[in-house]
Amino acid sequence: MNTVSLKGTDYVLSPLTLNDFVAIEEEFGEQDINKTLATMKGTRHLLWLTLKKHHPNLKIVDVGNLIDIQNIDKIREILDKLGGEVKNPPGRKRGAVKK
Repeated sequence: MNTVSLKGTDYVLSPLTLNDFVAIEEEFGEQDINKTLATMKGTRHLLWLTLKKHHPNLKIVDVGNLIDIQNIDKIREILDKLGGEVKNPPGRKRGAVKK
């Protein structure tokens, strides 16, 4: 089980699923997912998706208050491990959406 201590509280993190990435697309539009996740808003949203399965009362604004300059690198490292690297299929332009 993945856990992280933020602001003195331990939180359980869930692995990211395809549905989580669909939720990111629905929130931010179908664009290059890596660019989206590199933003502050994308990082907050992704962390919220990993937390809300075990902490359903945690609001996205609350998650934003858990992230600060002291722990943002740690958060991004954890999210990379939970979701893995987002790769494009061979021959497909990065960020392109197949219709």
